[in-house]
Amino acid sequence: MRINVKKWLLPALLLLPLLLTACAGSGIKEGEAAAPSESSAAASPESSAAESPASEFEPVTVEDGTGETLVFDRPVEKVACVVSLCVDVLAELGMEPVAIGESGVRVIAASPEFFGSKGETFPSIGGSFFEPSLEDLVTMEPDLVIGLKGVHEPLREGLKDVAPLFLSSPRHYNDSIAFLETIGRVTGKTAEAETAKQRFLDKLADAKAKAPRTRRR
Repeated sequence: MRINVKKWLLPALLLLPLLLTACAGSGIKEGEAAAPSESSAAASPESSAAESPASEFEPVTVEDGTGETLVFDRPVEKVACVVSLCVDVLAELGMEPVAIGESGVRVIAASPEFFGSKGETFPSIGGSFFEPSLEDLVTMEPDLVIGLKGVHEPLREGLKDVAPLFLSSPRHYNDSIAFLETIGRVTGKTAEAETAKQRFLDKLADAKAKAPRTRRR
């Protein structure tokens, strides 16, 4: 099946990585496994309590960028990424993808800001960005597949008996933050999500404070 994509989509995809980690400068050093950040480990008891153990996980209902409602009765542990923003968020949450798409997604995963050389070792989802291999996704048996609205809708039918498909639709950094919080909820890692969010907002506020006050016409 061929998917028609608007002319603006490809340049947008090149910019899609990654409003959170790229700005926050909190990625994983090359060669290191994903792990909760130092600031996350030092979170207050109130913050740590926000993360529910699997045994206490309460069902979570979320809505993706297409308006699709997804219900999770247990924490998501195995995430397959066919879009770069997924790699970014998993790194922030101290998780590793069970499989990733090739080309741009692989490049992002292997960058020093994220998983470094370990990103080269993650199992591959064949095909192209626009047409990821459904067979590979099924084989990986993920708990969740994360893709992009306007591109990966055709995967939903094939994955309906395998795993939920969450289609992200980031247009602003607030959308990326909301996505981070949502994935934090479904993985039971709300404390890590809150820590990453605050780290980004602090960096953003610092950058705004240092920005020139003059305007150019």
